[in-house]
Amino acid sequence: LLEVNVSPSLMGSSPLDRKIKGTLMADIFHLVGFMPYDGQAIKKDEKKAARDKLKGVVSKVKNKNLSRRQDAWRRNPSPDAIDMAELSAEDWEVIYEAEDENARRGHFERIYPTLKRCKEMLPYFASTRFNDVLLARWCTTSRHKLYAHSPRGLP
Repeated sequence: LLEVNVSPSLMGSSPLDRKIKGTLMADIFHLVGFMPYDGQAIKKDEKKAARDKLKGVVSKVKNKNLSRRQDAWRRNPSPDAIDMAELSAEDWEVIYEAEDENARRGHFERIYPTLKRCKEMLPYFASTRFNDVLLARWCTTSRHKLYAHSPRGLP
């Protein structure tokens, strides 16, 4: 239960109030995944991005594989149509981030994607997007089979 009003207060007037609101705020910050500021890491990432930009555009082979994978998925936009062996690094990042968010959820309950709700809720999306279906595939595939093709292996 969450209080919603024009002027919400995070002040706790009682021990129970402080416990509830403190837990809520801790869960929110964990779920969002705030990271402490690290100037050196940011500079390192900026230098890497600049080097990558100088290397040029993506190879034609990668574009051809991406196009073929997307065409196959568009013909059959269901979780079972996604071939885990053909996922790109960007696709795996979506999966890794979903795993990370799920691990950080605290006392929150994930609504989508979940094993029970994937196939039930997928038709409610106004437009079916690849990442939504990819996450449906993620939650309905056993971890061993899922990560068999992962560049990082099992988490």
